Amino acid sequence: MARRPSILAVLAAVLLATGCGNKEAVTEEADTEGIWVDAGTLDYHVQGSRQLNPSQVPDDRYLEGVPMGEEPTKDETWFAVFIRIENKTGADAPTAEEFEVEDTEGNVFKAVELDTEVNAFAYEPTTLGPDEVVPHPDSSQELDSTDGAMVLFKIPLTEFENRPLEFTVHSPDEAEPAEATLVLDV
Repeated sequence: MARRPSILAVLAAVLLATGCGNKEAVTEEADTEGIWVDAGTLDYHVQGSRQLNPSQVPDDRYLEGVPMGEEPTKDETWFAVFIRIENKTGADAPTAEEFEVEDTEGNVFKAVELDTEVNAFAYEPTTLGPDEVVPHPDSSQELDSTDGAMVLFKIPLTEFENRPLEFTVHSPDEAEPAEATLVLDV
């Protein structure tokens, strides 16, 4: 009588063959905000994105700490991208320092640096330990309805005619993939 392998042995073999526990699957591009993307060794997720209205709550709080001279003209608007970052590796890893939004005509917009001493919602580059996340638990960023750290852009109003807009995360170190891009739901 031939001995059949147990179901547990078969499952263990499948898990070993597929690399369970290893970060083998890498996503560098996504067609929507709902997909996690990888830049370097970290996982990035856009929690949401939208235009901000400085005369309304909570948008007025999101715009605290804007540098002098960065206010938008009548032909520009503030645009916020709220992100979550996870370190699923066993080692410390730096978070991105550079983000861009690009339209279909190739116009690229860099993030505006906010004073993080004044703005509790602003994204600030950091180093995440194993299993750490941005936003940090119990922070204003996590407890806010956006549940993400805010990356702020100043974009001409006409750019919303050149959709879709793509959000790019650049890896801060030599780790691959060097960048990840996803389409914003604007």
